[in-house]
Amino acid sequence: MHRIVIHIGTHKTGTTSIQAFLAKNRTRLKECGILYPYAGTRDRLPGPHNIAWELSGDARFDPRMGTVSDLLSEVCRSEERTTILSSEDFEYLPQHPHALMNFDSMLVRAGFSTEYVVLFRSTDTYGESLYHELLERGLTVSEHDFRVRIKKDQYFLRNDGWFFEFDRARFVRRWTEILGGKMSSYGFDHMISRRGLLPEFMTLIGASDSIVRESETAPRRNQRRPLDTVQGRT
Repeated sequence: MHRIVIHIGTHKTGTTSIQAFLAKNRTRLKECGILYPYAGTRDRLPGPHNIAWELSGDARFDPRMGTVSDLLSEVCRSEERTTILSSEDFEYLPQHPHALMNFDSMLVRAGFSTEYVVLFRSTDTYGESLYHELLERGLTVSEHDFRVRIKKDQYFLRNDGWFFEFDRARFVRRWTEILGGKMSSYGFDHMISRRGLLPEFMTLIGASDSIVRESETAPRRNQRRPLDTVQGRT
């Protein structure tokens, strides 16, 4: 059975690096039976974020960039045995349980098996990296208040609805309540400490040995800039 692996983040766990490598190696991945679809890929972003935005009702959704229906058509036409979808914006979908459930049901009805993969990193490094990322996106909360809110609530909710979960057990539980036992979680820090994030991830999805070896030296993307630069100081 054709399987669809949905990589759902979390944010700040090397998702941009993973997506850039997958996009760059689409042809080679097809040779080893893995499809990384074009549907939902918007502008210069290497992941199918437009699909996640459609499901969550995000204002950034643009049907010209590919819809869920376009994705299904592309996968149905393919001859590969595995499809990989990777977008950290899938992370928000438990806030829209009916859309997530309908998306999964549609794939299953089409004859595919679905599995969901999430990477977690340590709370301290995740909080620090996420805070700097949100600063670049206009966050005005102080780092002290940010950490206090995380410690108190074990999540961070932006005014625009972006929800970042810091309680791993709660994260997995919410997905499991919606989809059943389709979730597999992995440690970002553990992957880094072994062969590296990309080799570990490529092995996880069944890429060939040659692709795994090449991923060992692939560049990292979207690395955090110094805080002084983000805040406009020199």
